[in-house]
Amino acid sequence: MPVKLSVIIPAYNEEKRIRKTISRLSAYLKKHFPENEIIIVDDGSTDRTYAILKELQANRPDLKLFHYEPNQGKGFAVKQGVYQSSGGIVVFTDADLSTPVFEIKRFVTLMKEKNVPVLIGSRSIPGASIKIRQPFYRESMGKVFNCFVRLLTPIRFRDTQCGFKMFRRDAAEKIFAETRQSGFTFDVEVLLLARKFGFQTMEIPVTWINNRRSKVNPVSDSWAMFRDLWRLRKSWQGT
Repeated sequence: MPVKLSVIIPAYNEEKRIRKTISRLSAYLKKHFPENEIIIVDDGSTDRTYAILKELQANRPDLKLFHYEPNQGKGFAVKQGVYQSSGGIVVFTDADLSTPVFEIKRFVTLMKEKNVPVLIGSRSIPGASIKIRQPFYRESMGKVFNCFVRLLTPIRFRDTQCGFKMFRRDAAEKIFAETRQSGFTFDVEVLLLARKFGFQTMEIPVTWINNRRSKVNPVSDSWAMFRDLWRLRKSWQGT
């Protein structure tokens, strides 16, 4: 029995690459997962992203589009995508497909074989293949942030921030019903909730191809991440 797969992509100002992303993803899913849906959540884009998506949707029955304004953040976008999804397996990935589409099949196979409800991609454990590395400052930022995650929370994964995560339907519904973080720390909150609800989570090495058109600001976003992580810690201490 084919597994119905929901693939969620949060998108913000992606007019330059969203056509290519959807074309590549759609072709891959059609070949390997005929029962699928692609859900693009336009997170308040100010460029032509939404117009392009509406145009593409007219000829793609597998494409669902959800749009709102103003921009709310990646965590909020992914949560809306989960609400709109119907697949037995739900995966979210970045609009630049830094984690290549072929990882989807490998993750689905692992989820079924090992009966694990939450799988998270990792660029920081043995077996990961980094084809194009991030700039030094971004790699350093990620490593420092992970140190603080491990210091301030019970999470022990080496890479909480990789934008490729897969959930069994029941896990996705229960976890995302409780998420509150809308920024970069939503990944940490998701993992804390998986732990709270007793969903086994595995960190799986992935192939990674960094996209140089990153929207991450090393100063303002770093400050926001650490601020939100501290707030998350305080809220979890009260539970």
